[in-house]
Amino acid sequence: MQNESLILSILFGLASFLYYRIHKWWLSGRDENPIFF
Repeated sequence: MQNESLILSILFGLASFLYYRIHKWWLSGRDENPIFF
């Protein structure tokens, strides 16, 4: 059970990091230097 919560916390941290990167990229101008797309 503790292993599942560890995996969930890792996934949540990764998802929030990706959301932060995409959000910064989206705000700074979508044409220049696309990170993921």
